[in-house]
Amino acid sequence: SGPQGALRGRAGPTCGVGGQTRRGWVYRGGGVEGWAERRGGSRRRGCLALEALGSVPGLRCLKPEAGMFMLVDVRGTGLPTMEFAWRLFRETGVSVLDAGAFGPAAAGCVRLSFAVGEAELAEACRRIAAFVTGLA
Repeated sequence: SGPQGALRGRAGPTCGVGGQTRRGWVYRGGGVEGWAERRGGSRRRGCLALEALGSVPGLRCLKPEAGMFMLVDVRGTGLPTMEFAWRLFRETGVSVLDAGAFGPAAAGCVRLSFAVGEAELAEACRRIAAFVTGLA
């Protein structure tokens, strides 16, 4: 069923972030309105990343249904996932995580976080695309 199928159902009802996190946000004074604003920002950044990387040959982006990250299947680059992550970091300064820790269904994927601003995410995606293009 692939990574999306394996992770489906683990997301909380509000953008994939569990109830403890939502309650913590509200408790610290973020309020319900602040939570909704942060949720919308994650959604926008997810769309930005999907648009920037979705057509890069060698990458297969799994559309984020919720949350603050996207899984990107990097097997098409010919590099093992851990090597992809380390080379990307050393050569571009962009850090992604090997998603294999999420289980066998996420093998071959890296996890790209949206926990940065839109400008930083756009730049990271530009660097990822250039890195992958340079592998060919």
